[in-house]
Amino acid sequence: MYPYIFSLEIPWLNITLEPRFYGLFYAIAVLIGSQIVIAEIARGDQA
Repeated sequence: MYPYIFSLEIPWLNITLEPRFYGLFYAIAVLIGSQIVIAEIARGDQA
């Protein structure tokens, strides 16, 4: 059972974000962030 205080409901998308989904969103955010950082470093090396 997850406490409801940690659930995030998004009525206009008709979805409810539960704690078990937070890890997935965190992983996606880390992947996107690391790709941006790598791209910035690579562009800096070429200059």
